[in-house]
Amino acid sequence: MESLSLTLPDGRLLTGLTSFPSQPAPGAIPLIVTVHGGTYAADYYDADPAHSIRNISAALGVPVIAINRPGYKDSSPLPELTGDETYIQQQGKYIDAVVLPALWSKYGKGTQAVVLVGHSIGAAISTVTAGRHAESGSAAKYPLAGLVTYGIGSQKGRKPFGDAVESDAGEAPNKPSPDATLAPPEKPAAQVWPKEMKDGIMLHPKLCAPSVFSLHDKLNNPMSYDESSDTIGMYLNYWASYAARVTVPVMYTAPSNDFLWYATLEALEEYAAAFVSSPKVECGVQLKSPHCIELSLQGQAWMVRFFGFAMEGSVLGFCLSPDQQLLFSSAADRIINVWSTRDFSRVYSLYSTYDTGDVFCVSYSAALQTVYLGAQNTSIQWYDLKEKDRRPPPHHSAHPSLREDKFFDSQGPGGVRTPRPYSAEHGPRHARGGQTLEIDKENIRQYAHFGYVY
Repeated sequence: MESLSLTLPDGRLLTGLTSFPSQPAPGAIPLIVTVHGGTYAADYYDADPAHSIRNISAALGVPVIAINRPGYKDSSPLPELTGDETYIQQQGKYIDAVVLPALWSKYGKGTQAVVLVGHSIGAAISTVTAGRHAESGSAAKYPLAGLVTYGIGSQKGRKPFGDAVESDAGEAPNKPSPDATLAPPEKPAAQVWPKEMKDGIMLHPKLCAPSVFSLHDKLNNPMSYDESSDTIGMYLNYWASYAARVTVPVMYTAPSNDFLWYATLEALEEYAAAFVSSPKVECGVQLKSPHCIELSLQGQAWMVRFFGFAMEGSVLGFCLSPDQQLLFSSAADRIINVWSTRDFSRVYSLYSTYDTGDVFCVSYSAALQTVYLGAQNTSIQWYDLKEKDRRPPPHHSAHPSLREDKFFDSQGPGGVRTPRPYSAEHGPRHARGGQTLEIDKENIRQYAHFGYVY
C-alpha cells in the first residue's frame, strides 16, 4: 500500500496507507476507510503480502484508506482530555468533524460515499463517529453509507461461539484474563504489550499462519492510559447511546475465538439490537477466527465479506430537483430518501409495497411533483408527492426492514428459525426524520424491462 500524509484543516497531520486500484470497479463504489484497534496502526491492514487489504481492493476495484488514528505513528495526537469526554468519544468526534471531511474532499472523487470499517477499539470509535454523523452537521461534508464493526461487543469476557468451534480450533496458550492483562498502568505512562501476552490474546496458533507470529515487532505500538482505561472502565456505559443514533446500514461480526468479547448468540443479538435507527443490521460470526481476523487464515475471506457489504451499501442513485431544494437518493436498502439541501435533514422516506431489491435509479419531475424509480426487480414505480397528505400513513410493520423475508426468515432444520437481532419494541430501523410514504400498488409497472432498471 502507498503512504498517506495529509495536513488537516486544523494543522494536524494524518498519516496512514492507501490502496487506489488502477482499474476501479464499474458503477457506484464506496471509499472504504479503516480504523485500527489499540496497539495496532494502519499497517495492521497491510501486515505482509498474504495479509493485506490491498489484495481485495485491487481485485474488486474498490479504494481503501487505512488511517493511523491520532496519536499513532506519525499522526498528530489530540489535546489532553478535559471534562467528561472520554478517549473514544474524543477520537470519534474528531474523525467525524475533521478527518473524514478532509479525506472525502481530497480522495472522494469517483466514489459514492464513505463506508467506515472499525476493528476492536477502532470499532468503538467508528460507532461514535457514525452516531454523530447524522446529527453533527457533517453529513453536508461527507456522505456515510455504512458501518462495519468487529472485534468489539456489548459483553466483555471469554465466551467463544459454540463448543464445536473451540474443539476444532484448539486452545490458545495462556488463556489470559482480559481484565487482568489490560489493566491500565499508572497515568501517564503508555502501555506496550509484550509479545507473549499480545499474541495469546489477539492471535491463535491453530487459526493463524506461523509467519504471523513474527510480525509482532512490526505491528506493535504503545497504547495510552486514556485509551485502555476508557475501553475497560467506561465504554460499555455509553456506547449504546451512539449506536442508537447510527442511521446507515451496519455489519457486525464477532470472531468465534475472541478472548476479549463474548461471541454467543445472546451477546450478538444484544449488540445488534442497539442500532435501532439503522435501516439494516447484519449480525454474524466469523468462524475459526481470533480477535485479529485479518491476521488469521480467514483474513482474506473476511475482507471479501465486508467489501461486499460496503459495495452493497453504497448510494446507487442521486437526483437534484430543478430548484436545487431537494436531493433524492436511492440505495440497496430499498428506500428512497428525500433530503433538504439547506440542512440535509430528511424530508421524506419512500418505499414500495413490493420487495424491489436494490433501487438503482431515481428521478423527479417538478412539473408533476412525482418521484420515479427503477429497481432490481425490473419494475418502474412512482409516487405523486401532491397525494402525500391525502393518503393514510403506512403501518410500521410494512417497512422493508421489518418484513418477513422468504429466505432469511424461513425455518431451518428442526423447524428452527434464526431470531432477528432486535426486538419489536424498537420499531422500524430507518433514518430519522421526515414523513414516511408508501408507493401504492397502482403506481407500479412490474417487468418494465427484461433486466434491471438503471
